[in-house]
Amino acid sequence: MSHTVNRSSSIAAWVAILAFFLTASPAPAQDETNTKPIKPRNIIIIFADDVAWNDLSCYGATHIQTPNLDRLAAQGIRFTDAHVASPFCSASRYALLSGDVAVRNAKVKPVLQPGDPYVFSDNQINLPRLMKKANYTTALIGKWHLGIGATTGSQDWNGVLRPGALEAGFDYFYGYSTTNDRTPCVYIDQDRVVNLDPNDPLVVTQLADETLGTSHMVAGIRRATAQKGGASATWKDEQMAVHFTEKVVQYIETHRSEPFFLLFTSHNIHNPTRPHPRFQGTSRAGQRGDTVHELDWSVGEILKKLDALSLTDDTLILFSSDNGGAGKRPDNPSEHDFGGPFRGQKSTPYEGGCRVPTILSWRSQVRGGQVSDVTWSMLDVLASFAALTGQTLEPNEALDSWNMLPALLGKDTKQSRPFLMTIGGRYNYLAKTIRQDGWKLIDYTEQPGKPELFHLERDLGETTDRAADFSEKVRLLREALNRELSRTTTVSGQR
Repeated sequence: MSHTVNRSSSIAAWVAILAFFLTASPAPAQDETNTKPIKPRNIIIIFADDVAWNDLSCYGATHIQTPNLDRLAAQGIRFTDAHVASPFCSASRYALLSGDVAVRNAKVKPVLQPGDPYVFSDNQINLPRLMKKANYTTALIGKWHLGIGATTGSQDWNGVLRPGALEAGFDYFYGYSTTNDRTPCVYIDQDRVVNLDPNDPLVVTQLADETLGTSHMVAGIRRATAQKGGASATWKDEQMAVHFTEKVVQYIETHRSEPFFLLFTSHNIHNPTRPHPRFQGTSRAGQRGDTVHELDWSVGEILKKLDALSLTDDTLILFSSDNGGAGKRPDNPSEHDFGGPFRGQKSTPYEGGCRVPTILSWRSQVRGGQVSDVTWSMLDVLASFAALTGQTLEPNEALDSWNMLPALLGKDTKQSRPFLMTIGGRYNYLAKTIRQDGWKLIDYTEQPGKPELFHLERDLGETTDRAADFSEKVRLLREALNRELSRTTTVSGQR
């Protein structure tokens, strides 16, 4: 009898031990023999506007405090050498979504205007279409800026606005068409202007037109393009951040039970900087800093909602900016210098125009507190997310996108692009740059005899042009740049 009891007790003990390990031990983040990662349940990209390297306190800002973005960095990876593919709004966004530099598509101007048409072709792979193939529901909330309508000037602002974000692959779109300093200053829900009164039709022109009665002054602010009518639909600039943040939080709540891909393209901190009164005067960097505080609050609200719904651990969040900061850099060292150690700003081909603050967090799979100096580009998001979701791209798709997934997840700190390419400068596409082996060439199409060459490893601030001293290096880098722009298929090691 006693033998039976002891045997039963022993079996019970082993069952208890086994049950403990089955329930208490987390599954491995990935098979050590297989580098294919686990697919995240949700993916959120927060793509800010004109946020520069030194605008975040986790990147060194002292006049601005960004506790929520700092928290995101603490629970993930902060990248110090991440870049956009252009220092211009539309070209940068196109590169993020398509995996191609903008000069590969004649429809993509550096900064698209209200009358410019939709830029994607029907069979072109892009990020939302890729995510739909992986069974995510897709949404874009915020700035679109990649064209509406089939042809130039064909937009019906008082009717259906197509093709646009929906045709690009987003199941849901709530946002605005171009920039917050351009017209129309209205929100679009799917494919129609919100709260538009048919008795007060909306008229949009590039320049003020006395005959049509359009004006650059909208809601008390001078805009780059003109508008008439649509009074009931016109936004209040100080309310935009709160409004968009509410839409993002509502979307997460509504889609909590299904996998989603959400691209939140905040208007902050693009001019005109008009933060909500609660943020005014909260920084030591004027309205620019106050608006960064507002952006950080938006990020905090998103993180709070994910926490409340127990979605944080299995949601991959990528934060970045479409280009460097806009405006004049301060001369006084005691003032906030948004560009940090880098030369230039938005619209310039220097590091300050394209090197942007970038953070990735995926709490269940990515170790927190990492700082990575891996060189990569927003061009690489498409190929990397294809790998992330187990998809294969065709050799003629996303030609400029490299699979950088191991580096983005902190699994390979040595992975790096063999070169880095950006397009744009001087308010056009005439400046093209390539970085390779520590060197950076800026090639000006309209001035082929006046390139600039910098050795970034020794001259991070791009203060000394070495083109005259290293003409052979200029020639080799120019050939590499032209070779990249002319190729029509991917190369070995790219995917």
